[in-house]
Amino acid sequence: MTLQYDSGVFVEYQAGQESTIQDENFIQYDKKLKETINRHYDQSEYEELLKNATEQKFTSKLKVLRIKTISYTTEKKGKALLDHHPDLAAKTETADCHSGLILLRGFFFWIQNLSHKGSYMPWKNKSSTNDIICIID
Repeated sequence: MTLQYDSGVFVEYQAGQESTIQDENFIQYDKKLKETINRHYDQSEYEELLKNATEQKFTSKLKVLRIKTISYTTEKKGKALLDHHPDLAAKTETADCHSGLILLRGFFFWIQNLSHKGSYMPWKNKSSTNDIICIID
């Protein structure tokens, strides 16, 4: 029996058999994600998340002076969060309020946990982000 790590998943090879043992980080991320998206429906939460996802904020710039650097807001508006993810935007537009809230909860959970090992975009198919090439001896 040999154990190899491949794309966040441990793959265990035995004579004629194979099994996968998922990375602990992926399991923890997935568990927290499910806890977050499976909370009860809340209309005010849906409206707030939708507003945050579609709001275009003013861009800010930095001005470097001799002694310090200051930031200032411009009059130009930047892209909304959903503009960066058109696949998610299309899904939220066609979804009802309950499904939309689940998508938005997953999106903001991903943003908050983006740097953690095992994270994935929950509105996309998990299998496409964690493909495993299995080899049987």
